[in-house]
Amino acid sequence: QLSDIESIGVTNLCLHAHTVYTHYFHLVIMIWRLRYLHSRTTTKTTVILSYHSSCTLSLTTTEAQVPFTAGQTMSSIRLYVGTCNYGGTWRDDYKGAADKSPSRMIYGYELQPDHSLVKFTEANLANNPSFVCVSKDRKTLYTANEFVEENNYSTVSALRVLDSGALQYLNSQNSCGQGTAHVSISQSGKSLLAANYGSGTVAVYPLSADGSIEPASDSKQLSHIGLKEELQDRQECPHAHQIMNDPYSKDWVLISDLGGDKLYVYKLHEDREEPLLQGSSTSPLHIQTKPGAGPRHLAFHSSMQRVYQLNELDCTIGVYSMQNGILKKLQLISTLTEGVLPSRKGHRGSSDIHVHPNGQWLYCTNRVNHEFAIFRISRDSGDERAGLLTLVGHTSTGGETARNFAILPDGKALIVANQDSKNISVFSINMDTGELKKESEVQTIHPPTCICLV
Repeated sequence: QLSDIESIGVTNLCLHAHTVYTHYFHLVIMIWRLRYLHSRTTTKTTVILSYHSSCTLSLTTTEAQVPFTAGQTMSSIRLYVGTCNYGGTWRDDYKGAADKSPSRMIYGYELQPDHSLVKFTEANLANNPSFVCVSKDRKTLYTANEFVEENNYSTVSALRVLDSGALQYLNSQNSCGQGTAHVSISQSGKSLLAANYGSGTVAVYPLSADGSIEPASDSKQLSHIGLKEELQDRQECPHAHQIMNDPYSKDWVLISDLGGDKLYVYKLHEDREEPLLQGSSTSPLHIQTKPGAGPRHLAFHSSMQRVYQLNELDCTIGVYSMQNGILKKLQLISTLTEGVLPSRKGHRGSSDIHVHPNGQWLYCTNRVNHEFAIFRISRDSGDERAGLLTLVGHTSTGGETARNFAILPDGKALIVANQDSKNISVFSINMDTGELKKESEVQTIHPPTCICLV
């Protein structure tokens, strides 16, 4: 009687029957039981049913615990969620907030096959970890801590991902600025890149073999020229909002400067003492966007050398070709529903942007009306039209103030962090039309600001 053996799935069934003259046969069943998600382990149960020449049966079972390793394929997807309480930041427009303490929480969730989210861990390890990224081997998380410490600097932190999925603190380094808003890993995996919104600085950190962060090898202060009076509310100084290594040549770093309406291009030489070099004679140090645009985040197309620059303040997307570090503007398109005007106040503009893995769709979030904008990406063979955008429609983000989102590698689902409504929403993606359908959501205690898939 095997019916009392609790199982989720039978992964292997072997029947060894030699001939009718054999003295016995073995029926071996390999059953993998997924235990409670917090443990992140499986039980391998082997059942041997033996038929002896004496016409008797014996049943033998053995069990072994098999831990999941970081990045191992499972029936569910693991993600970590950064949080931030702006009452505990340097920002002047939040100094009146009742709660002055920073959030220190990072949540860990499993995305189940039915699109539900189940929390398996939470970690209290950094001050306002508003942005989170993962190492190339998926064994270490890195956080941008949007909080100014007593030494008047913010920090970046390294957290080891244990086999159980729990997080273990490794170390932190001075971020070389204030209000760290973004961190990313270089294409080689050797360096951590950091952008400081408050001070308008960027930094490069070598990474040790154990994943810990070494002191910064280079940092740069972005320049700034006084802007028009009507732009002073958010553009009174440089604001480095994102820093990314290009995936094409892997030689260039792009920096979005919201305060200066600039997209900087730096040469990256990780083997030098100062790895960030200013643009070469053929590549300008920066390109200027439309005044008041406010560059925030960018995305790269996977197969065409196209860069999509999301502008927060005027809610537009700039489309650029990229060759050898040289950017050429191809298109500027609005992300808003017709009749909706962009807002420069209260951080209510556009926030995040990603290209679908199949290269056919582009998504961005607008906080002014809490919507996704969905675009079709042209596959036109002509050099100038390839990669251009056509607006398909808009869909609610399922909450308020969508700060960040991530698309699953298979392109079948999208997960968004809604900061002000303190919820995380899951959407399925129609691969043929690009349309989004909300499937589930979970509430959080601390405001979610970043989704990091592991």
